[in-house]
Amino acid sequence: MVPVIPLLFCLLLPAAWASARVEEEKQDKLGFMNLAAGASVTASATCGVDEKGHSRPDLYCRVGGAVHDAERLTLQGQVCEVCEAGSTELSYPATSVTDGTDRGWQSPPLSLGSKYETVNLSLAFGQLFRVAKVSIWFGLAPRPRRWVIERSTDFGKTFSPWQFFAGSSKECVEYFGVPRSPLSQQGNEVICNTEYSNALLENNLVVVSLLRSWKMESTSNQLPLELRMFTQATDLRLRFLAMDTLPGHKEGKHERDPAIKRYYYYSVKEIAVLGSCECHDHASSCTALDRDDPFKFHCSCSHQTEGMNCERCKPGFYRQRASPTAPNVCTPCQCHGPGTNGSCFAESGNCICRTGFEGKSCEHCAHGYRGFPDCQMRSQKHVETWQHTEQHPNTKCSCAGVGSLAGKCDPETGRCRCHVGFTGEHCDKCANGYFNFPLCQLCQCSPSGTTSQVCDQAGKCLCRSEVTGSQCDQCRSGYYTFPYCNVCDCDQVGAIGSVCGSGGQCECRQSVDGRRCDRCAAGHFSFPNCWRCECSQEGSISLECDSQSGECLCRSGVTGHRCDRCIAGLFGFPSCQTHTCDPAGSLSTDHDNMDTCRCRTNVLGQTCSSCKPLFWNLQWENPTGCQSCHCNTNGTIGGYAECNQFTGQCLCKPGVTGRTCDQCLPGYYSSHGASYFGCQSCNCDAGGSVDLSCDAVTGACTCRPGVTGLKCNKLQPGFFLPGPQNWRYEAEAAVGPKGHQLRIENSMTGFTGTGYVTLERLQVQAIWKVEVGFGKVSLFSVVLRCMTQNANPVLGKITLSPVNHPGSNQSHEVQILGGADDDWRSVSPSAEPFLLTPGEWELSIETTHLVLDSVLLLPSLQDLAGTPVFSRPFVQPCLLHPPANISTHLYDSHNWPNNIQLKIRFN
Repeated sequence: MVPVIPLLFCLLLPAAWASARVEEEKQDKLGFMNLAAGASVTASATCGVDEKGHSRPDLYCRVGGAVHDAERLTLQGQVCEVCEAGSTELSYPATSVTDGTDRGWQSPPLSLGSKYETVNLSLAFGQLFRVAKVSIWFGLAPRPRRWVIERSTDFGKTFSPWQFFAGSSKECVEYFGVPRSPLSQQGNEVICNTEYSNALLENNLVVVSLLRSWKMESTSNQLPLELRMFTQATDLRLRFLAMDTLPGHKEGKHERDPAIKRYYYYSVKEIAVLGSCECHDHASSCTALDRDDPFKFHCSCSHQTEGMNCERCKPGFYRQRASPTAPNVCTPCQCHGPGTNGSCFAESGNCICRTGFEGKSCEHCAHGYRGFPDCQMRSQKHVETWQHTEQHPNTKCSCAGVGSLAGKCDPETGRCRCHVGFTGEHCDKCANGYFNFPLCQLCQCSPSGTTSQVCDQAGKCLCRSEVTGSQCDQCRSGYYTFPYCNVCDCDQVGAIGSVCGSGGQCECRQSVDGRRCDRCAAGHFSFPNCWRCECSQEGSISLECDSQSGECLCRSGVTGHRCDRCIAGLFGFPSCQTHTCDPAGSLSTDHDNMDTCRCRTNVLGQTCSSCKPLFWNLQWENPTGCQSCHCNTNGTIGGYAECNQFTGQCLCKPGVTGRTCDQCLPGYYSSHGASYFGCQSCNCDAGGSVDLSCDAVTGACTCRPGVTGLKCNKLQPGFFLPGPQNWRYEAEAAVGPKGHQLRIENSMTGFTGTGYVTLERLQVQAIWKVEVGFGKVSLFSVVLRCMTQNANPVLGKITLSPVNHPGSNQSHEVQILGGADDDWRSVSPSAEPFLLTPGEWELSIETTHLVLDSVLLLPSLQDLAGTPVFSRPFVQPCLLHPPANISTHLYDSHNWPNNIQLKIRFN
């Protein structure tokens, strides 16, 4: 037995759908399923994959903020990571968006090129389905600013838009040519959505419902034909067009340095496509026949149809020009004569003739045959000299013109047989769609936009009345959606003018909505006045109201046109309770008089429904009604002892936590009331401590190996702090490209080591073997100690190549600014760091007109100091009269009014 998948009966999530297949449950209707689970997923670009499909390490950064995990790569306090296709842990392939994991797909960051701002993510379903909803979970990056969901019905050959997304109404018109519209009343309109323009930094969800105007449980034959056609798809494509500029990056993502561009990329965690088999309403179920391919479904066709999607008629039937979903769409072939085999063509119904017969019903002999109904073949000589013996016994075929097949005519009528593009009794004029007799060239027109004649004899296209353009390939003003060119039909009252966009959307007046601008926008009523609903926020379920009367939808116990009062018998809007006195806070209640409530000891209010100050947690079981806050005033701001009467949370000082403010936050210790922060700062050394927290009583910090002291600011005996000299390489230790020793000089003073090297025409390249030994992928910058031979900038190239271990060559074109003096200068010519894996590397510098003393391969602060955040918060209050041991830093870069000086003081 094979599984039968039900459609339009119940909503199946992917796991439930798989369970339905295992249990082989049969139902008599077609049901929804996750089409993405069986789709083939591809992307035009993927992080960690180069243009040739090879693996490469790509560096990107997350926008979610800094971390305090020493094992993670950080740049300027931000989380940065590496993606690489060759690594299982670091790869983000397109297939991950449908495999049920949280990994997802990710595009290369813009730091690798602006071309990665336009990326496609495609799903191929392998057959035609009907799609109801598309859900997209974005991952580590915000949602795109401009993008399109597209569909294909020809297996990816062509795509058309399903929905546009933009950051503003202006962008909808500017980039997509349609106005902003949150919903489509008809359901088959291509709209532009700005609802998702204000995105969270990570983990955003976008849901697109293609059946938003219809209930999901509606049977398919209840849907209009236009909507059924609109929801068909063999492929789905997400076309990402533009990323949004992140907060704080006001100069734009393209104008900033490459480090900023690492934050810009696309990330999709998961895609779910809710849909059903497309059986054109000729089947009640669809079945997975192949156990090796459980996502390929065949409809159980009826109404004389067949095919995977019931898309064609059975032999002996043909499809009329009626609706493709009509039960009687397949009509029996009327082919019963001696010249037929009983079958006909699927679209026209014309009979398929046996050899020697022709005609719509094969009712006469073909050329070269005679004697209907036998239609015997004539000899070749007889065919060439054949005369019309019945109607024109003495006349040969007069078919010698340029447009005719010489000497060949219809055996019954004598009508000449024409070349393609010619017509007429003697093939003496151009057929429709051709012009300029006797050449009869093909009209260069859009066939779907022209009249039956297509073009005149001069080649000018003859457009339908609602079509325009030199090739009749666009709709006239007032019409939309070529080639159908439906009339805009904009509402005369609700629309501004009678012209609509390419999607048929008219330009609506304020507070008016709909494709035709024939209804009020959400939150308004009474078209065409479209007054604001003005529903009570406290008493109504929604701020929208009845589109005709304006009556609001009220919560339980609430009434009124605006939902602004309690129903009879209830009191205390908006809570609208049955008693006037709260039973939890009152000693006795009088249902008839609100003024008779007698409150418990710690309760107040006309209805005894609130706790007194310094109390919280109103409960019927409590004899006094509320319990004391018990705030620790040493830990509260200003010694304030009041708390939130619902949660009991006291108002804590910045360094204090706990409901009663009786505990120190991480990074603080020793609570006492004299401190502004409530607790003292741990002041752990950021480089020597594991983190910034300490013992809650003693303030002792947790030190890294080799470090000691209460604040982890001292070295243990036998340890030292690594400095830049550990990664310094002298120029005299370098070799040339063939391994030969470079020419070393020492005539100038101030150099380090035993000399220096001049890179010029005779020796332009210096090479060192360097060792990277942090045990993980790390970032390095190259710093040169050098001097230029003149004041002009020096151009060059710095390359790092792996030696006998995994990794890729990395080269940066650099510019070293010249100096006017002869002093040694330390410069970092490349703003982009190098991403190096552990092992031996070959460092190469190639340039001219440069005097080089040494090279410093400087690791990132994280690797050098062992911490991703080399900083410490300032937690000591500024004092008006500071003690002598308080340092003062004067910031005088601003001209403060009245000679005011800004001072920041810290221990």
